This record gives sequence, C-alpha cells and structure tokens, in this order.
Amino acid sequence: KFNWGRVVALFYFACRLVIKAISTKIPDIIRTIINWTMSYIQEHVVNWIREQGGWDGIRSYFGTPTWQTVGVFLA
Repeated sequence: KFNWGRVVALFYFACRLVIKAISTKIPDIIRTIINWTMSYIQEHVVNWIREQGGWDGIRSYFGTPTWQTVGVFLA
C-alpha cells in the first residue's frame, strides 16, 4: 500500500498546494492543507513509517543525501 516514494509524493503534493495557494493569494486555505496532510499521515501513514524504521528508514532507502555528499567533497 505505501512505499517511500508515495510518502515523499504526499509531502511534495501538499507543498505544491501550499505554493499554489500563496501564488493565487488564497492564504486561508494553507492551514487546511497542512491540517489535512497531518491528519492523513497520522491516520494512515505513521504506522507504516514506524515499521520501516522511522525517518531513518528513508535515508536507507534513498541513500546518502546530496548535501552530505557535497559536504564530504568540500571538507
């Protein structure tokens, strides 16, 4: 049912909705978008995230974040 790609897509979709609300000058809906997203995550996604090792699981799935890789090369 869930995978890390879908979890990331959910955050991306919510972020894009907030950006659209800002750009179309409808800031009142931003709180609704955030509340809906958080409720959905709490009701449907958070247990799956825990089963995958929590937020550390996403690092294992996607590998080392680019910013860490860049930091190693700059050091």
